[in-house]
Amino acid sequence: MDVLEECVATGIAITSTVNFTVPQVMAVGERCCQGAERAKRNGITPGQCFAVLMVGRLDDYLLEVARDTGAKVNESDIRWSGVAVVKRAVTLFRERG
Repeated sequence: MDVLEECVATGIAITSTVNFTVPQVMAVGERCCQGAERAKRNGITPGQCFAVLMVGRLDDYLLEVARDTGAKVNESDIRWSGVAVVKRAVTLFRERG
């Protein structure tokens, strides 16, 4: 996260791709904002920042856990849980500007 913030602060665009949970992607967003604030204070155009939720991998993991534990859940429910993670993250990003 330190490197991510430093890149944004020095004008380098980043894409953070290994995020599986809402707290992870929110941490990326917070550090990007901190880097952008630093850049602006120093007269630098901040690097763009993209936080990617790996929903497909999250779905795969949840399917594996369901199979291993014998959970009574269907694949469609698991796929919708990934959508719920994205919706929650988008809501929080909007609330926090």
